[in-house]
Amino acid sequence: MSDMKDAILKRVDGNVFLTDWGDGAKEANYYQVAGNTRVVGAEVARLLEHLEHLGTPPSNVHLLGHSLGSQISSYAAKERPGISRITGK
Repeated sequence: MSDMKDAILKRVDGNVFLTDWGDGAKEANYYQVAGNTRVVGAEVARLLEHLEHLGTPPSNVHLLGHSLGSQISSYAAKERPGISRITGK
């Protein structure tokens, strides 16, 4: 994740926030881990709301996620309409 952040910042003048949800993803039960993505998505949405109050409109936000991180991005975007782009892999 750190390497990806550095690569993005070499090409884009902006900010990158990394979400470490390792504690929520280490459960042995996949269904619990998948359910945790909703909680993490809601927290990311809260951060986006805070950033919007500070002057960053959703149209300037690009969410990226890998695997269940893509689900997290979609849940966050559902809570904060107007996100310009989501990239999932």
